[in-house]
Amino acid sequence: MLQNNKHGIPLIKLTKSRDALIGRLIKAIPYEQGAVSTVAVLVNLAADSLESMMPGMGVKDSFNKFVIPKQQVEQQIHNQLKNTLAYVYHDLSDTDLQSFVQFAESSAGQAYYQSALQVVNISLNIK
Repeated sequence: MLQNNKHGIPLIKLTKSRDALIGRLIKAIPYEQGAVSTVAVLVNLAADSLESMMPGMGVKDSFNKFVIPKQQVEQQIHNQLKNTLAYVYHDLSDTDLQSFVQFAESSAGQAYYQSALQVVNISLNIK
């Protein structure tokens, strides 16, 4: 699968109803927040790892000069999220996707996804 998508996932053409469902899912689940937090932590981890392998050489400072600014990461995630979710959920029927969206929008779904985001942030050591 990685080899098939080494240049990115294919652009998924959506019907109006499927596009609307994916849009509702994006609003209901904090995908962007979780993704941006994860990217930020991974970048810091990589910089810290390089610094510990070559201490005193300023590797972390040099590494950070090549890191994409957080705002740009947020924009890239935002711009690609709809197609990414369309790809991830392409095997679901519209009926199954509708059910998933309804759960995500429900009070139980909202509580679940906010808790899941908290778990991600805690596990990534983000306050």
